Amino acid sequence: MGKELLLFVKSVWYGSFLLMIYDCLRILRRVFKHSDIIVAVEDLIFWTGSALFLFVGYFRDNSGILRGYLFVGTIVGAAAWYFSLSRYFVKYVSMLLIKLKRIFMIPVQKTLILVKRLKFWEVRCKLSLNTRRKAVCRKWKQKAERNRGADYEKKENRRKTEKYKSKAHCHGE
Repeated sequence: MGKELLLFVKSVWYGSFLLMIYDCLRILRRVFKHSDIIVAVEDLIFWTGSALFLFVGYFRDNSGILRGYLFVGTIVGAAAWYFSLSRYFVKYVSMLLIKLKRIFMIPVQKTLILVKRLKFWEVRCKLSLNTRRKAVCRKWKQKAERNRGADYEKKENRRKTEKYKSKAHCHGE
């Protein structure tokens, strides 16, 4: 009878422990917003882990023999935790973590603002440099066109004078 009582007490502890772990998940969900899919995945992992935890515990403690009082003890432990400390645990630990999150988010927010400003200055500088580059390229192009035109006129004048000289030279003989 003493062994069964000890197993019942252990199962009460298992139930309260599992609900305390689930309360930690609830706290994380209050502090950090979760999508429905993430909540479902977390719950699936929690319940799978809980089943394995209980199976290993009962197998080790009772040589794999499952008894009804083990399940009743688990439910009693979970209910005892839920109706005694769970509400306060979730409330106050959530408040503490939310305040800590706000404090730790201050440098992160300042860094994000700085990064945003640097990106703005980078884009602004690129626009400014791009505008200047286009203006310089436009000037070079215009200058090259003017020079091309001047060179073309010089070449034409040289060709005409050479042609005239060659004609004059041929007629002079």
